[in-house]
Amino acid sequence: METIFEHNVTKKELELLKGFNPVGKISSREIYLREKNEDRSLADLYRLYVLRGDNFKAEEFLDRMHDSRYKYLLSSF
Repeated sequence: METIFEHNVTKKELELLKGFNPVGKISSREIYLREKNEDRSLADLYRLYVLRGDNFKAEEFLDRMHDSRYKYLLSSF
């Protein structure tokens, strides 16, 4: 499963993303993976690229999601 950790997420970006994570701070890849499924990982990648200002790349992750309701909610982010 592709995650934010394969995309060189910084400490600052992790801090910003933690507000979207129901369990709080993302402290390690292993802990992060225990809580994730594919759509949640894609959602975090979407948010990461929105934070980076790369909306084109963010949309690629949104398009790969399977849950249409989740996609709809994210698209208003």
